[in-house]
Amino acid sequence: MSKRLEPVLPDRLLPVFDGSLAEAHRGKVFLLITVDERGYPYVAMMSLLELVALDRQNLRLAPWTSSTTTANMRRNGKVTLIAVDTEMAYYIQGTASELSAELPGFAGMAKINIRID
Repeated sequence: MSKRLEPVLPDRLLPVFDGSLAEAHRGKVFLLITVDERGYPYVAMMSLLELVALDRQNLRLAPWTSSTTTANMRRNGKVTLIAVDTEMAYYIQGTASELSAELPGFAGMAKINIRID
């Protein structure tokens, strides 16, 4: 049974995304759901190389600047990040905002902030 939590990264997820447990989760994939131009869910796979927690309420993403996922976030900003492991399953809803169309030092990648709602 699911239950709604506070709009912050839970204690079990914060160390996964803040880098302190990056080695243990290196090969994990997280699903990022956006809404396409027709109103349908659009799924992208993200790794911890593209995703980091700035704090308990903000995640930073580095998606390709010309990707469908980035276009979807630019258009309406609504996202859901799904994290599933053997002992946990979380849906993290948030609002995306583009901080930069080009991430310095990483050509072709955008800099996106997701504020956890």
